[in-house]
Amino acid sequence: MTEPVSQQSELGCFEVSWKQGEQSLVFTRQFESAPVAVPASEYDRVRQFFLRSRMAAEQPVVLIRSSPAPAASPN
Repeated sequence: MTEPVSQQSELGCFEVSWKQGEQSLVFTRQFESAPVAVPASEYDRVRQFFLRSRMAAEQPVVLIRSSPAPAASPN
């Protein structure tokens, strides 16, 4: 299972996690941005924060069947 991702900074915080149930996969994303004024010279740092948030939420998840499906019974 993909590991949870989280980050906190003065720009805000985000957390992304996955939880596997018996018949489901639950994806949770929390994002909170803080009302801050950031100088233009900090643009790259701000951009990286939002980029990491988006990339964390878009991670691929591979589902693997834990046991083979029962064979269909002939009629």
